[in-house]
Amino acid sequence: MALSVINALLDEKEWIERKAHRDRVKKYVRDFLKYKDRNSLVDLFSELWSTEAFKNKEWWVDNRILKNQDIKDVAKVIQNLINESIPLDERLNTMIKGLGKTAFTEILYCFYPNKYPIMSKRSLSSLRKLGYLKSIDKNIITGETYRKFIKACKSFLDDLSDLKKEIEEKVGFDLPNFDFTDRILDGLYKGEI
Repeated sequence: MALSVINALLDEKEWIERKAHRDRVKKYVRDFLKYKDRNSLVDLFSELWSTEAFKNKEWWVDNRILKNQDIKDVAKVIQNLINESIPLDERLNTMIKGLGKTAFTEILYCFYPNKYPIMSKRSLSSLRKLGYLKSIDKNIITGETYRKFIKACKSFLDDLSDLKKEIEEKVGFDLPNFDFTDRILDGLYKGEI
């Protein structure tokens, strides 16, 4: 496994782009929280990997998110989501209609990539196939289910710690823990690794 996996993961540009993605999401979150306007929300929504399937982002924001709730309520939920002083269960038990929990965990990951992984269909499927996780419904994310997912990701990361160190040496910089696991789990799901 080691050589082919390492070669697939040695693209320094990809790791730099993943960091740039996290930085853009954080910027768009901050802009949205500052301006609380539709355009800032569209910018944020457009940057999230978890919204790639939605072709017309503006329509989705207008007809699936803002049609169902006030923009100030959406901003409050996102502000609370990134506020580490609020218990995780409380942050994850709040919904934004039209925005899935994968997007919530992606935002958490962008702000805290060493603490929170992205809980997606891809990562859940890969962890199940590898035997790290039994079953979690990705559509029902509570603090408890997300903690189970984090624990599975940490076990996966522990088992690949030597590989992570080797890749970090080759690319010349440290990789956030859950950026590393997300990239590998995504690659496994897509059959790239």
